[in-house]
Amino acid sequence: MTSSSATIEPQKTQRATLIRRVASRSGMLPAAFVIWRTLREWTPSLVLRNRRLRKKHESGIPVPPGNLLFSATGSRDVNWFLSSGESTASAFREALTSIDRPIESFGKIFELGSGCGRVLRQWADVKGPRFFASDYNPRGIEWGRSNLPFVSFAVNKLEPPLPFDDAQFDLCYAVSVFTHLPEHLQEPWLREMRRVTRPGGMLIVTLSGEGDLVRVTPEEQRRFFAGELVVVDEKFAGTNMCGVYHPESYVRTHWSPYFRLLRFIPEGAKGSPKQDLYVFERTA
Repeated sequence: MTSSSATIEPQKTQRATLIRRVASRSGMLPAAFVIWRTLREWTPSLVLRNRRLRKKHESGIPVPPGNLLFSATGSRDVNWFLSSGESTASAFREALTSIDRPIESFGKIFELGSGCGRVLRQWADVKGPRFFASDYNPRGIEWGRSNLPFVSFAVNKLEPPLPFDDAQFDLCYAVSVFTHLPEHLQEPWLREMRRVTRPGGMLIVTLSGEGDLVRVTPEEQRRFFAGELVVVDEKFAGTNMCGVYHPESYVRTHWSPYFRLLRFIPEGAKGSPKQDLYVFERTA
């Protein structure tokens, strides 16, 4: 697979990528990440818009506090939090309908890496399934237990296992989770997701692919198009500072022992518009 347009970075983005690598090597990336993300969007207009949206949702499912939004998504933008969650849920519905498995047809549904409920809140009115979720940030789980009563929550660690039974779920999904897990963590989590998914059950994931390549160096792009998994800042595994990029060919080869690929939708995640959407089936 090749794409000449994807291997050429805009000059501004390339500079930002190089600056990020320097910050990482110097040990300053965590502080620089917070400062950059904050300055990029912290404007008076955003503060006012966030305040209006929080007030609007006071009578329904509230919006998580700003520090929790930031830790889970890297952004404090309430409008993005709400709209991207809705778009991701819509993309999942469309993908499931395309294989004649609407979300209402499942009995038990599980989200790995639920954060503070960006996607989970979209299922509040879904009739039929029971919902479960886990995350390794206990603050997000605490918020979810207080505000999303239709979901059963658990805290997981950076590595498996999950506190669930074998073959417990009919549908599992993970939104931008494997995008922050280096290869040595991906295999254990694939085995664990297979364990908790019943035979014939579904797994949906969003992964950074060709659409996200402006974030990596030309050499990393070359490796990506050669079919290699590209991992950036592995030492920050499990956080937004660690970036992992999945070629389609890599997924087809390395994930096939655990799940059968049913749908591959390039840049189909919608809520994370540059991420690819994959739909798998757990074979017997």
